[in-house]
Amino acid sequence: NCTCIPDSFKNQAVNGYCADNCKNFIFFIIIFAVCVFMHSTSEVGSMLLVMRCTHPNDKAMALGIIQSAIGLFGNVPCPIIYGAVVDSACLIWKTVCGKHGACSLYDSDTFRHYFLGITAGIMFLAFIMDLVVWSKAHRIDITPEDGNETPGKQTTAETECKKSMVAPDTSV
Repeated sequence: NCTCIPDSFKNQAVNGYCADNCKNFIFFIIIFAVCVFMHSTSEVGSMLLVMRCTHPNDKAMALGIIQSAIGLFGNVPCPIIYGAVVDSACLIWKTVCGKHGACSLYDSDTFRHYFLGITAGIMFLAFIMDLVVWSKAHRIDITPEDGNETPGKQTTAETECKKSMVAPDTSV
């Protein structure tokens, strides 16, 4: 539908998308991969911290609470936030029966700046939180207490834990 183009020799319409020459795509992929790698390295440390600092009877509960928090604070608001970001980059909206419909055309520059800006902001906040955890938890000894762990041999912590457990009543 070309009725929105004014009748003039200076204006013309071309069918299809406009060419978008992105010369920095490889550079972007490299930087993004490095950022994702750096962010993912904290996952092992976080899991070790939870597993070593939680009582053996409470480990399942601790992992369940962490997964619930990830679901609640990550999986619920992210689609809402990213949906609003995607919608804010729309140039032309379809209307169906006078109601707001799907987006027909996005402003690719606005879209990439908003989308990557939100992603970078969230990753930066996660990095700050990792730094806070590191500053608070770097003094915690997450290695076995006696330091000479050998396969098949119980550590002092495991021995003490087993001593403190109540034996099941077999007098029935």
